[in-house]
Amino acid sequence: TSSFRRNGHYIKICRTFLYSHNMVDDEKVQLVKETASELNIGGFIKGGRPGLIVVEGLEEDCDAFLNALAKQAQHRKQRESPSSRNGKVDSATFAAAGKVISQADTLDEGRAFPKELTQLDNEGGLDELKALCASTGLLDLIDEVCNKR
Repeated sequence: TSSFRRNGHYIKICRTFLYSHNMVDDEKVQLVKETASELNIGGFIKGGRPGLIVVEGLEEDCDAFLNALAKQAQHRKQRESPSSRNGKVDSATFAAAGKVISQADTLDEGRAFPKELTQLDNEGGLDELKALCASTGLLDLIDEVCNKR
């Protein structure tokens, strides 16, 4: 996908907030970061309970990222047996809590977040994430999801 203005029109930059009831497996966090990198997705990831991800990129790349995470979760469920994790099946899935679209001439000009998915500390990461999202239109979504939990 092109990260420059198309036919005189601005490109659509997407910021999506995702959450999971937990994201405590370092291998899973690394897989999410690798998937984001392959799709030119940046943003932030906070492991722990709850697991939170804020991604930013071209709208079609954000959608592809969500689809890739869903496929990865399905694949993990199919290959893990109940005995593979001390009787617990990995049930971590991600849900999109919302999406905000903005326009810019180029992806780099429109970015509010780092180009790579940056990991935040599990402790204190939520407050840091809220501060980073205050100017992007995602803060209300984060508050809504976290207050439900």
